Amino acid sequence: MNQLLKQIIKYNGFLKPIQKELNLSLEEIDEKLKSVDLDKNSKRRIFCWEVQLLAEQMVYENPSVHNVDLNDLVVKHWNSTHDLKISKEIISEFFDRSLIANDKQKHAFNALCSGSIESYKVYSDEDPTLFSELLIRVLLYLVKGNQVKKIYNQLLEHVFDRSALAIGKKTLSRLDFYIYTSGKPLVFNIESLVKNIPLQSAVFADGIISILLPIAEQLKEQEESMQVLYDALINYQSSDEEAEVVTEVAAEEKTDVSVEESHQNDISTSTGHQAVERNELTVQEQIEDYAKKIIDLSSQLTQPELPEKEVEETENNQLKELELENQRLYRHLERLQQEKEQVQYKKLFDLFDGIAGKKSQYLLSEMFDEITQHDDSSMLAGKMKNFFNYLRMAGIEPTTYGLDLGEEFDITKEALKDKFTLTSPLTSQAEKVTIKILKRGWSIEGKTIIFPLAEEVVAVTQN
Repeated sequence: MNQLLKQIIKYNGFLKPIQKELNLSLEEIDEKLKSVDLDKNSKRRIFCWEVQLLAEQMVYENPSVHNVDLNDLVVKHWNSTHDLKISKEIISEFFDRSLIANDKQKHAFNALCSGSIESYKVYSDEDPTLFSELLIRVLLYLVKGNQVKKIYNQLLEHVFDRSALAIGKKTLSRLDFYIYTSGKPLVFNIESLVKNIPLQSAVFADGIISILLPIAEQLKEQEESMQVLYDALINYQSSDEEAEVVTEVAAEEKTDVSVEESHQNDISTSTGHQAVERNELTVQEQIEDYAKKIIDLSSQLTQPELPEKEVEETENNQLKELELENQRLYRHLERLQQEKEQVQYKKLFDLFDGIAGKKSQYLLSEMFDEITQHDDSSMLAGKMKNFFNYLRMAGIEPTTYGLDLGEEFDITKEALKDKFTLTSPLTSQAEKVTIKILKRGWSIEGKTIIFPLAEEVVAVTQN
């Protein structure tokens, strides 16, 4: 069953390529699918979307975790909440074909979740592909189908100052939302998303909306379509904020919620909406705004002009509102700290990528080998040895995972992509490949940030 579920993720639930891949008859596949209630195409698409949304949530909540550990997190969370169990192999298939497969893409994704288009441009090297996909997924919920294309084109051209035509076609093709040979949309694929999964389930929704809102507000007087978008964004935010307050009050009154469930409620009501405010206010102004609200609410408690019962009820409601404001403030400050740490990590990563990675052709690795493998007593050599000793004392060390340079060994493709950088794409179709280590990688406090460089060893066949 795991193999079948893996193929469903790989081919977005379409049966013909799955049948070809597994070499089974449609009757055999249908029987297997019925056993897990995935025999209908719409159900398979919903399954694919739910897996993708959970994986995206785990990426956002664990920005520095590598794919191997992310696979474990997604599987553990899914299997604890669904009857249909999945394996790491299935999640690995998703990441292999996703736009958030590597560290820079994950940072770009998290930037969009936080509402920072400028950070996204830095992490993505101005590539609009990921933004384009998330933008379409949001617009489908907000505006009517015949307006999506026009608004999408205007937004993408405004943000990236380039034609959106080719990017849009590629994005719709990736999402299986449109058939270009017939010029028709795949309505059932679109409906499987927007009619069955709320937009609030997407961890990036609030961040994308916070990016779109000032653009729509700026252009609404010039473009009728931007007025339509602006109204839709405001309506979404209003309804979402009301739902958030209801959810939080209900959570306060519920007494039998476990610690784990309470933690999940915190996650589901995280303050992505305040990404909009960050475009207009400084962090200090936001904190002052919260403080003013709390002071105003507190002062109201000293005005007992109502009958005693109503006063008590009013005070209870106001105290609940105070507690909710405190919770929102705490989570907002926590998110700001995370964003600060992400920026610091990005700067550190860029520094090491420049002097120790592919950009410099593994210069730091070559310098380390030159100093340690040759008996050079010159003053420069001594200074370089001191330099590497200082790096080691700071927790920065070269790594080949205990292997020797030039060593050849077998490794699975799964382990390979999370441990090594290759000189060129793999040619072998086998699950295990032989590689040779060429250059050292680098780690900080035991965490590898520059993967060792390796090349595939291709066996020479004799005729």
